[in-house]
Amino acid sequence: MSDRTRRVIVGCRFKVWGDLSASHVQMFVSELRKRRRRGSKVEEQPETASIQTKNFHLQAVKQFFQWMVRDGRAPENPLAHLKGWNVRTDRRHDRRAMDADEVRVLIDVTRKGREVHGMRIPVERFGMTGVDRAMLYTLAVETGLRASELRTLTWADLVLGGDEPTVTIRAA
Repeated sequence: MSDRTRRVIVGCRFKVWGDLSASHVQMFVSELRKRRRRGSKVEEQPETASIQTKNFHLQAVKQFFQWMVRDGRAPENPLAHLKGWNVRTDRRHDRRAMDADEVRVLIDVTRKGREVHGMRIPVERFGMTGVDRAMLYTLAVETGLRASELRTLTWADLVLGGDEPTVTIRAA
């Protein structure tokens, strides 16, 4: 069972099959709050969660009950008829492509590190130096590969010699 499914079932206080109520699920999910993790502790925030987050929770719990039906553990999915909310009505972060100047600044600052009292301090993140991350960002910008695709690359996927270097993504 996923964390999202567990959050909904526990939040609705469902113990047995007879407790299930589509209206309780819909109400609980619609009132979800943002959560923030601080160490091992999770704090609920006063702001409501985004519509996308609410839809993810609703989808997870619906999929769980659909699995129960397919596996013969339940006669029907009481949540099958529930619909999610329109994400376009709740744009909290409008995504956009970076322009060329922003990319240059990002790569330059990443490579150089940060300046503290006139000294350059290298910044290591995700187990990578700034120089390594700058190269990775450059590869991402030049190829258009996503983070998950970049993580799958091996040296065998790179052809760096010749006039036109190439990167090959293997089929999943």
